[in-house]
Amino acid sequence: MIEKFLNKNLLNFESYLAKMPNEKILLASNENPYNLIEDEEFNSGYMEVLNQLKLNRYPDPNADELRNELAVYTNTKAENIIVGNGADEVIDMILATFINPGDVVITHSPSFEMYTISAKAKGARCVGVSDLDHRIDTDGIIENANFLKAKLIFLCVPNNPTGYCVPKSEVQRIIDETKALVVLDMAYIEFSEEDYADLVLNDRVIRLRTLSKAFGLASLRVGYGLACPEIIKAINLVKPPYNLNQLSQNLAKYTLKNRVKLEGVMNILKEEKEKLYREIVKLENVETFPTGSNFFLIKINESKTELFNKLLEEADIRVRMYPKDSNLGGYYRINVGKPEENEVLLRVLKNIG
Repeated sequence: MIEKFLNKNLLNFESYLAKMPNEKILLASNENPYNLIEDEEFNSGYMEVLNQLKLNRYPDPNADELRNELAVYTNTKAENIIVGNGADEVIDMILATFINPGDVVITHSPSFEMYTISAKAKGARCVGVSDLDHRIDTDGIIENANFLKAKLIFLCVPNNPTGYCVPKSEVQRIIDETKALVVLDMAYIEFSEEDYADLVLNDRVIRLRTLSKAFGLASLRVGYGLACPEIIKAINLVKPPYNLNQLSQNLAKYTLKNRVKLEGVMNILKEEKEKLYREIVKLENVETFPTGSNFFLIKINESKTELFNKLLEEADIRVRMYPKDSNLGGYYRINVGKPEENEVLLRVLKNIG
C-alpha cells in the first residue's frame, strides 16, 4: 500500500546499508584507528569544550568559527566553504541544488556508492563509466559527459574503494573538455601525495573534504565543501539552517586548532601502510594494488576465500567484503589499523597459504 505514496525514484531502490560492528578489530570503514579522546591532552581539551556547551541553544546556523578554522587549514576563505553533517550531506545538498529530474550524473565505477544513490533519489539519470585496468577511463568520462550533456561529474580522488589516485592532469582534462560541474571527493587526500588544491580556482569545481578519516572524527560527522562563492551561495539555498550540531562544530574546531598533535598518528599510519603493502605483495594467494589512501583493495584466490573468511571470523576482524554478483566480486577492502591490528591481519593473510 505504501508504494502508491512513495517517491517514484525510490521504487526498486537499493539503499546504502551500514551495520554497527561488534568485532574486536575494525578494518572495514576506512576509519582512523586512534581514538583522540584517549590522548590526555585531547581529552582535557575536549572536556573543556563540552563544559562550555549550551545544550539549550541552537547551534550556529552558519558554523562561522568552524568555517574560519577550515579556511586556515585549507588556505582559502570562509566564503568558499560550506559544512555538512558528513560529506554525505554535502553531496546531497549539491544534488538538490543543481539536479532536475532527468539530468545526467556521471561517475566512474567502481567508486563511492552514495553518488549514485543520492542522485537517483533526486531523479537523475546515473551513468557509471567503468575503470580500465585499475585506472580511470578519462576518455570514456569525457565522451559520455559531452554526448549526454551531463550536469554533474563525480570523481573520487583518491578513489574509494580502489585506492588509486587520478593524476591531476587527467582531472584537469575532464574539467577542460566537459561543460559539467565537477565534484572532486577528496575524503582521503591527507593520505595522498597528489595535490588538487589549485583546481578549486575553476568556477565549475567543487571539492569535498571530511574530518572523518585522517582527523579521526568519524562519529562527529563533519564534512565540508570548497568552491567559488557563487557555488557556495547556491548550495546554501537548500542547506538546513542547523544542519551541524554545536558539539560537532566545537570539537572539530578544537581538533583543527591542535592538528599538529595529529602528525605522529599520521606518520604511524603512513608507515604501517607501506609495511602492509610490502608484505601483502609477497603473498601468493593475494593480489593488491598501490594505494593513495588509508586502505587497500585486495583479491583473494577464489579457492582460498572460504578459508580467508573463516580466519577473519576466528581473529575477530571486520573488513569490507564485496558480494560475488557485484563488479568487485571476490575483492575485499581493508583499511590500515594500529600496528598490533595489522600484525593480526598479516597472520591471517599468510595463513591462507
